[in-house]
Amino acid sequence: MESTAGLTPHSRAAARLPGRRGRSKEFPLPTGHAAGTEGIYLEGDCLMSPDAGTESSLSETLAASFPGPKRAPRLTFLGVPLDPLSMRETLDLADYAMANRVRMQHVAVNVAKIITIRANPDLRRDVLESDIISVDGMGVIWGARLAGHRLPERVAGIDLMEHLLKLCADRGYRPFILGARQEVLDLALARIRERHPRLRIAGSRNGYFSRDDEPQIVDEIRQSKPDCLFVAISSPIKERFTRQNRDLLGVPFLMGVGGSIDVMAGLTSRAPLWVQRIGCEWLYRLGQEPTRLWHRYLMTNSAFAVLLAAELARTHFGRSRLATGRGFPDHHAD
Repeated sequence: MESTAGLTPHSRAAARLPGRRGRSKEFPLPTGHAAGTEGIYLEGDCLMSPDAGTESSLSETLAASFPGPKRAPRLTFLGVPLDPLSMRETLDLADYAMANRVRMQHVAVNVAKIITIRANPDLRRDVLESDIISVDGMGVIWGARLAGHRLPERVAGIDLMEHLLKLCADRGYRPFILGARQEVLDLALARIRERHPRLRIAGSRNGYFSRDDEPQIVDEIRQSKPDCLFVAISSPIKERFTRQNRDLLGVPFLMGVGGSIDVMAGLTSRAPLWVQRIGCEWLYRLGQEPTRLWHRYLMTNSAFAVLLAAELARTHFGRSRLATGRGFPDHHAD
C-alpha cells in the first residue's frame, strides 16, 4: 500500500476510508498522482483535475467514493460548502455510519454561523472539515435558492436528533448525550426514555467542564462504546470538541445539538410549526430570550442581508452578460 506521507494531518485523516467490517483502511493518496484516481493529483489540501481544469476539496472528492448511500455533490453558498440533503437522506447516512461503524461528523449551519465563521478561522475549519454540513435555517435555504442553488429542505438539528433517537430505539443503537446542566440533562433523559421505552442510552454527562477535563471525558465516552454522540454545548465549543476529538472518541455518528436538551427538558419551547415553515422561528426565540439574542440577531441578520445582496447582484450580473452574448473577456496572451 502506498504511504500517505506528504499529506497534512487533516488530509491524511480524510484519506482514510472504512474497510470491511467497519475497520478503517488508508485510501492511498500520496503527494503526486493518487492510486485509483487517474488524472487526479494532490496539491496541498486539494485534489486537482487537469482535465476539468477545476479543483475540489479533498473531502468532496472522496465523498464520491464513500461507501453507503450516495449523495448529491456539495454546493458553495457565500463561501460555505453545503450538503443538499433532505432529512431522509441525512438519516440514511447516519444509519449507515452507525450500522457499519464508519465515523461521520455532522454539523448544521444557519445565518449566524455563516457570518461567524467569516471572522473565526478556527470555527470555519471545524465546520468545513465536517463530513456532513446541513442547513438549519430558513434564511440560508431561501438565500441559497435565490442565488440559484437547489436545497431540498431545512434539516433542523433538534428535528434530526428526535428522528435519530427514534432510529436508535428501533435499531438498537446506543446514544451518548453530552451537555446542558446536570438537572436539565436528567429531566431531558427522563422524558426521552418516556417517549422511547426501548432506547438504551450508552451514557450521559453534563456540559460543564474545562479543557483539562476533556481527556477524561473522551475516555468515558469511548469506554461506553456508543453508536452516536449528541453534543449539547453552545458554539463554537461543540464544533471544536467534536472535530478535535472525533478520531479519539470511537463514535460512528457525531453531531452538535446546541440547546436541544433545554427544549427536550421542557425549559424552552419551539415555535409553532407554521412559524417554523415561514422562517420566523428566530423571531419566536427572540421573544423568549430578548436580552440574550437581540444583539446577535441584529448583527448577523444585517451582515447576512448585505452578503446576500452582493451575491445576488454578482449572480444577476453574470447571467445578464451571458444572456446578451457578451460573456466575459478572455485573458490570453497576444
